[in-house]
Amino acid sequence: MKKMLLLYLSPYANRHKNAVAATLSWLAADRGAAFDVYYDAYRLGVHFGGGDPDVLPFGHLTGGLVAGGRHLEEFYLLAHKFDIRIVAQGDTLLCSAARNIGVPFIAETENVAQLYRDVFAFFDAPPPTEVVVVDSSPEETLLGLDAYLFPEIYFRRALGVDASLPLEELRPLFSEGTRLYMAAVGQDKAEALSEVGCPVEAVETISPEDTFCSITTRIARRWYDRGAGWLLGDPVLVSYWLPRACEEKLLPIYGKPQTDIIASLSDELKAKGRVVHGRQFDDRDFFELSRREQCLQVVDPSRPPFSSIKHLDYQWKREAPGFFADEPSDEMLEAFAESNKVLISIVFWSGMIRELENLYNLVDLATLTKLRAGLVLTAQSFEYMRHSPMELLTVPLDHGGCHPCLEPLLGSCGIGVAIESLMSPERLAEDLRLALGRMRGLLGREDLLPRGWWGTMDVPMFELAWHRRPLPVKVRSNAPFVRVMYQASAYQRTATAAVAARKPNGHTLKQKLGRSIRGTKLASFFEEYRPYDFYRPGRIQENVVHAVKSAGLEYMFTKSGFGSAHVQYLDERFVALNYNAGRWDGWTPFLTINDVSDLKSAEGIALRSATPGWIVGTVDSCLWTFGGSLWERSNRLLDIARFVATGGDSSKLVNVTPHTLARYARLIEERRSNSRRGK
Repeated sequence: MKKMLLLYLSPYANRHKNAVAATLSWLAADRGAAFDVYYDAYRLGVHFGGGDPDVLPFGHLTGGLVAGGRHLEEFYLLAHKFDIRIVAQGDTLLCSAARNIGVPFIAETENVAQLYRDVFAFFDAPPPTEVVVVDSSPEETLLGLDAYLFPEIYFRRALGVDASLPLEELRPLFSEGTRLYMAAVGQDKAEALSEVGCPVEAVETISPEDTFCSITTRIARRWYDRGAGWLLGDPVLVSYWLPRACEEKLLPIYGKPQTDIIASLSDELKAKGRVVHGRQFDDRDFFELSRREQCLQVVDPSRPPFSSIKHLDYQWKREAPGFFADEPSDEMLEAFAESNKVLISIVFWSGMIRELENLYNLVDLATLTKLRAGLVLTAQSFEYMRHSPMELLTVPLDHGGCHPCLEPLLGSCGIGVAIESLMSPERLAEDLRLALGRMRGLLGREDLLPRGWWGTMDVPMFELAWHRRPLPVKVRSNAPFVRVMYQASAYQRTATAAVAARKPNGHTLKQKLGRSIRGTKLASFFEEYRPYDFYRPGRIQENVVHAVKSAGLEYMFTKSGFGSAHVQYLDERFVALNYNAGRWDGWTPFLTINDVSDLKSAEGIALRSATPGWIVGTVDSCLWTFGGSLWERSNRLLDIARFVATGGDSSKLVNVTPHTLARYARLIEERRSNSRRGK
């Protein structure tokens, strides 16, 4: 018998959605059903890299495009594997698709009272006598606050309603013994609710000084003993991920900036859970969570379109080839070294749940060009997408798949992303072992598990000396060709020499100048320094190396030693390689390939040395292959893939997967060591 999936459909603009969703979440859980939501919204399909959501276009916040993110295809797959029952408020995108394939509706009305009557009648259950009223807009600065109030409904097993519901629609929900709880309801609405004729209790009140941080701190502490983890993000994100938060008992928290809430709940964050789900307000979130031994699993609305896809039972063929079966032999690598061959590979970062959407385009790219590359994933990548296109990683090219082009690597903590150099090596090793264990349980085969590791920032960062900092004038390839650099904010160095982020500082002439010319005709002649322009990665940390090695991995890429190919660490079981293609990305602490010219520069340097070596760099996939970005950057990405797959401009490079590259690096280093000893 198929498991039931209760699916709630609504426009995102529906003010009642979060209260209804929280109610349906506990009702489905108590009846042994899965629960999910799908909210119609305008989407730009771009990468959300942080920033204040209030000043961004709404479509920037809502995740993947419907066609590019395969929303309907995912719905059809769910309909095949689950017994879906739909609750709809309004004529939404999926309504016609559901009717066309015969998915039944158990409620279809915009009237909240009627919706609840229909749903509770379907489950043959009496409505609860506890009613929680939440307010989607108690203050102008708290728009969307109701998204964070679902614990008041879910954990109480109460009926949730929004304060905008007219009293004539609210009263039919009452029965004998009804008790009403008000959660962060605005003053005017609270006064009206006090006249409903049943006991009323305020479980959360707001004051003029309250912020998202203060309110969500109180909510989290009130329900701390019932929670199992954390959902950190803006109201749009929390609304879309509310079903998964309820099921996994994630407490919703938010601040502007989010470092405020991380500081407010510092002890609680350290003590509960191993991974925080959410998305960053700015890069400081990664640093501050890492200091508290937490990693961040980054999620977006509608990526995937249905988070319940995690419950999909989908198995790969047992005879599928392993990821390392078709590599060059040791003898072939020896021959490459004898003839001073330079091997080349690239690594695609796509390790977060939201970035699974990238795989549709990345798998197509690798299949078309026969590119050999790495694909950085986490355990959740396999939990949320074992079906296509992930499954195509094990299907041979001549069967329409992608094997043996893309080799999975384990990214960062394996269950999320962190600044690894700020975590204890014990915690990092535990997270990596946990990730590999979860993947082993899903895939059942050792030759399908990653052998390589990709770190976000495995080394400390140091501040550049003044004479090595970027020049105050830059020459660009597009007009205006000469631009004056200015520092709009000060750069804060932390106790461990890792950058936290930018902090407002209005004391320098350049900062004042920058503020004064914004929005004027002169603005194009000025360019702001990026957050990490004055910092670079330091030396490799052996405690991080040992943590990665102790998890059972064989090799890693380190941010240390960027430049010519050089092994950063080697022992009998493990090798650490540096990057030598790309550039320091001042916006994030990444060394990334920004253009094919980065690879061409690395090719010239490697071939001029007339020694065996390698070229490798990272592509930050979400900037290239999300649906909204692909249309702007696809030609440049195709140039990168073709350059690597065809052996560069010289045709002398040999394209391999990262594991082969690591084997070659070990061989080269051992040859060099033997040569130094005179063997």
